[in-house]
Amino acid sequence: MVQVKEFVDGSYTGSAEKQANQFLATLRDEQIVEVKYALINRGDNHLDKTGILVIYKTE
Repeated sequence: MVQVKEFVDGSYTGSAEKQANQFLATLRDEQIVEVKYALINRGDNHLDKTGILVIYKTE
């Protein structure tokens, strides 16, 4: 089965990257399908958000 795990950082402090890296370290290379990264800017004076999606296979 393929699953998706999302990591979001609302203040761009790097916590999404840290959490995603910690999660990725628990997976074997062959389980990782894809990793997507996006910086989301709403453009209305709100803080940017970092979004990371990890698409992976489960046993």
